[in-house]
Amino acid sequence: MPAPRSVIAAVLAAAALLSACGRGAEREVADTLERYAEAVEKKDYQALCDDLLSQDLIENLRRVGKPCEIALQDGFEDVQEPTIEIKRVKIDGDTASAVARTDAANQEPSEDTIRLAKEDGDWKIFDLTSA
Repeated sequence: MPAPRSVIAAVLAAAALLSACGRGAEREVADTLERYAEAVEKKDYQALCDDLLSQDLIENLRRVGKPCEIALQDGFEDVQEPTIEIKRVKIDGDTASAVARTDAANQEPSEDTIRLAKEDGDWKIFDLTSA
């Protein structure tokens, strides 16, 4: 069975960024964002909460009265064929920001800033902001 268009697009966008970034922190950030896109595509809320989102972001979700997985399910339930194209990554010590174009079959594309922080040695997403 062929891979869905959105998975191929996410992998190609991540590969383009990886080749442009080279090694190091930028590559690690790109890897995290690629895993994020794949988890959203698969609706793998457990992986998002356990592996990709920061504890601060998860705590903020709890403060509004929903466990992480339920909040993400509510937010991503209608998202179909999501894609992410990473435009640029900026590293500042243990924090990073990435500007990305996101799209889905049933939504308008947007340019987003995704902020990440090192947490237990891994890059974790702590903020997603539409421009």
